[in-house]
Amino acid sequence: MQVLKEQVRSRIVSSARSEFLKRGYAQASMRIVAESSEITVGNIYRYFSSKQSLFEEVVSPTYVVLKSLLDSVQIQEAMPLPPEDYTRFREQFVHEIANVIEVNRDEILILFNGSEGTVFSDTLNDLSGMIFSVLEKYVLETIASRKSVQNLRALGRLISKGIVEAINDLVSRTVTFERDAVENELRMIIDFYFRDLVTRFD
Repeated sequence: MQVLKEQVRSRIVSSARSEFLKRGYAQASMRIVAESSEITVGNIYRYFSSKQSLFEEVVSPTYVVLKSLLDSVQIQEAMPLPPEDYTRFREQFVHEIANVIEVNRDEILILFNGSEGTVFSDTLNDLSGMIFSVLEKYVLETIASRKSVQNLRALGRLISKGIVEAINDLVSRTVTFERDAVENELRMIIDFYFRDLVTRFD
C-alpha cells in the first residue's frame, strides 16, 4: 500500500512539473494535474495541502541546489587571478552549473519564469543578489583600489543580473541537453562578464 501511495505521489509531482512548466504557477490547473495523474482533484489534497505546497515540492530542491552552488564559491587567490587559476575556477563552475541544468532544467525554468504568486517569485533577483555578493567580496574592492570606475555597485548589479538572465536564456533554449554545447556557452557567458574584469578598467 505504501508503495502505491509513493507511486501516486510521484505521478502527481511529475504531472505538476509539466503543468507548471507549461503555464506557470498562477495559470496552472489542478484539474489538469489530476487528470494527468489519473486521480481526482480531491485526491491530490490527500498528498499536498495546497497548490502552493505542491509547487514547493516541485521546485524547492532545485532552489536549494542553486543557492548552495553560489554559497560555495570561495576564491583563495588574490585578485586579479592568474590565467591558470581563472581557468580552473571557471571550469569548475561551468561543470557544476551544467550538471544542475542537465538534471533540473524544467525546475530552473519554472523558478525563473513561472513562479509569480509564490514564495519563489523573486528567484532571479535572489540569485543575482548572491552573485553580487560574490563580486563585492572578491572583485569590486580590487577594482575600487584602481580608482577607474565611479559607480562600482551599479557595475556589480549590471554584471550579476546579466549573468542570471544569460543563463535563463541558455536554459530556455536547451530543449535537448548536449553537454559540450551547454558548457561552451557557459564558458562564453562567464568569460564575457569575468575574464580580465579587474584589469579591463585600468
